[in-house]
Amino acid sequence: MEEPKNDEPKGELLRLRLKPGYEETRTFEGKARIELDGGDPITQQINMRVTAKVQRVDGDVYEILLEPSPITVQQEGQPDQSGLLTEEPAVVDVDTRGRLLTPTNALVSTLQTIGYVPLPEKRILPGAKWSLSGERSWPLLGNVSVRETFIYRGAEKLEGRKVHHIDQLVKGSISSIKTEASYYLDADTGTLRSGEVRISGKIEIPGPDGSKSPAEVSIRLTIRKIEPPV
Repeated sequence: MEEPKNDEPKGELLRLRLKPGYEETRTFEGKARIELDGGDPITQQINMRVTAKVQRVDGDVYEILLEPSPITVQQEGQPDQSGLLTEEPAVVDVDTRGRLLTPTNALVSTLQTIGYVPLPEKRILPGAKWSLSGERSWPLLGNVSVRETFIYRGAEKLEGRKVHHIDQLVKGSISSIKTEASYYLDADTGTLRSGEVRISGKIEIPGPDGSKSPAEVSIRLTIRKIEPPV
């Protein structure tokens, strides 16, 4: 990970701060639009939720159990047709800097871990940037080599709570795809309170006979933390 060079004495030290037994639930709501050349666009609604439970704290590493609901995929205009994608609960290790230490390969697992944002080691001011490179599994695209750049926009208020606003820009091995995201991390816990991921561009979709068809794709995914009842 390429870090900001300076430690800013008046800056923010961004960290994940959790205790054993901490639990939260996030909802994932998305819309995917696929338009094949010469065909009518297909729009799908995507919904799921994930409950994260801290099972153990070992130094600066959290062992977190992720319990997902099935993903429902509903095609627009066809209310009687929907699909479910399911997966077993997963246990992941995440450190206090939000870095995922457990690799995830399945589509659902990758979606579950969207809320964990890798954070810089030093204190930072608005405008600070950091980046990392690796392989990611993207919806519809499979494994893609990417370079992710994060930009700290500063502290804001969201629903009465202080949050840290971080934007993400992604460049991948599929140059025709544009990916960007915005995250709002709770200033007290470092957990995601709200976020949005946007993917758009041109891809080739494989057919049952092995052929590939060009398509325009756009995906917008919104993530929100569910507040427990008072």
